[in-house]
Amino acid sequence: MNFIEYKKQATEAYSAKNYVEAIRLWKLAIEAFSKKGYDKELAQFHYNIGVCYQKYLKDFDNAIKHYLDAIELNSNDGVAYNNLGVCYSEKKHYNEAIKSHTNAIRIFRKSLEECENKGKNSFD
Repeated sequence: MNFIEYKKQATEAYSAKNYVEAIRLWKLAIEAFSKKGYDKELAQFHYNIGVCYQKYLKDFDNAIKHYLDAIELNSNDGVAYNNLGVCYSEKKHYNEAIKSHTNAIRIFRKSLEECENKGKNSFD
């Protein structure tokens, strides 16, 4: 199977609430597609795996690992930082949670400022 097929089947498994299978398929997609220049795509797969582990399987250690992998590939993912903070909170690692949430806020604030600037410039 190729990268696109793994991605499609993983998404279908996730939609069917078969999270263990979705994780397996996203991991295979990562292995099949680990090429330079596609960091955001690979980051999204790690993020998706993190969501499965965090929200549905309550496996916070594996969720943390995949959120960190996602952030390493895309350091501007505020949602990944936020979810990472939630996982750290669940494990009572509050200092790490605060750092993660602070990074999420920084990214969200920057994004909001960029949107505000674009809006101001469009009326000039």
